Amino acid sequence: MRRILLLFIVGLIAIPAAQAQTQSPCAQTLRLAQSIYDQGRLHELPQLLQGCLDRNEFSEEEKVAAFKLLTLTYLYLEEPIKADDMMLALLRTDTEFAINDAVDPAEFVALYKTFRTHPIYRIGGKLGAIAAAPSVVSAQFVNDGTNKYSHNYGFTAGVTAEIPLGTLVKKFTVNPELAIQMMSFDATNSGADDAQVTDGHENQLWVSLPVSLQYTLFQRGITNIYASAGISADYLLSSSIRIFADRGDDIATVSENTHPVLEQRNRFNSAVMLSAGFKRKIGNGFLIGEVRYKHGLMAMLTEADIYENSTLVHDYHYVDGIFRINSLSVSVGYVLNRYNPKKLNIR
Repeated sequence: MRRILLLFIVGLIAIPAAQAQTQSPCAQTLRLAQSIYDQGRLHELPQLLQGCLDRNEFSEEEKVAAFKLLTLTYLYLEEPIKADDMMLALLRTDTEFAINDAVDPAEFVALYKTFRTHPIYRIGGKLGAIAAAPSVVSAQFVNDGTNKYSHNYGFTAGVTAEIPLGTLVKKFTVNPELAIQMMSFDATNSGADDAQVTDGHENQLWVSLPVSLQYTLFQRGITNIYASAGISADYLLSSSIRIFADRGDDIATVSENTHPVLEQRNRFNSAVMLSAGFKRKIGNGFLIGEVRYKHGLMAMLTEADIYENSTLVHDYHYVDGIFRINSLSVSVGYVLNRYNPKKLNIR
């Protein structure tokens, strides 16, 4: 047992020594460069580090450290153009690089702030559930009964982008999207004496182009809470209704069937949107959770459309009301930061 314990201890001691012996020559060069920098022999650093940079033999972490040393070197040697070049190379190598005001020299912090370091846009995707319900503007019925609409569920998926508006209005972000939405809702027509009940379930497939403006309500650390408002332009790709009519005990029922109703629908629609959500920094992007209400502005059909489908009218005694589509969706997504560091024009 003692021999095994002794071998274990020797192994723990030997591992760091073996790692040190297997370090790449450029890793050793970087350690030497740090030592030379600490000694103030700044003129020696560019030539010492340039070979490994030219041969691309540094790891990404080592390359960032090398560019930072060279940026500091040129700052203290009063060569601002070369310092700018090294800072730009650093930011292109590590786009998520951030300064530490408590540790980094003031000159380095000041130089960093003269560069564009925030993302110019974010790109990613969203996936969610959506509940849609018609809002009836007016209605006509074949019988003397009533027609009621109720919500049903579907899904939404799409590509989302975010464009921060910069430092002057840093709390605002433009959010364009391109989404596919499968929406559905129910309609029930009851006769005056409830002798006949017609149930319809409509499925619609939309392509949607919403654009909203986000405003940051709260931000702390890696968490951001926002609200947004916007508009949406939508195009209806397909629409069909699954319908069943129960004519009562004395009259035969009409079996359940699905009928296309795209020709009785306006294909173009527009809506206003209100949203609230949160973002949490994970990796090189943000996890997003959002709740969105969408209020339709245009009627889905006109008076000329409501009696156009003769099968629904004569076989099922069913006509639509004139309605708009409203929806409530809950979605999650992820967006990646995209950077393009550059020197800012400081006046």
